[in-house]
Amino acid sequence: MDQVNAYRGLGLGMEDAARGAAMQVKKFLFDYTDEGLTEFEREGMKRIMPFYSWTRNNLPLQLEQLLKQPGKYAAVEKVRKGHEYALGPSPDEYRWPSG
Repeated sequence: MDQVNAYRGLGLGMEDAARGAAMQVKKFLFDYTDEGLTEFEREGMKRIMPFYSWTRNNLPLQLEQLLKQPGKYAAVEKVRKGHEYALGPSPDEYRWPSG
């Protein structure tokens, strides 16, 4: 209901707000049926690659979100660097380069 209320805040009627919220849900919670897949994907890719349907849907979504919301993705790197700083250098960083 929060999504519907968010859309209602944009001045949309209840029906339009519900439709917009449903579209958001469908975008982020993928349809895993085989209807959208080609025969090659159904018969080949799904057999050789685990989680193929999820990967096929998630990769374009992540790229789109990376372009729309780069700050959220930058935050992941900031957390990683902060964690690295808190733990100190790894033992691999103490080794002399082999030449």
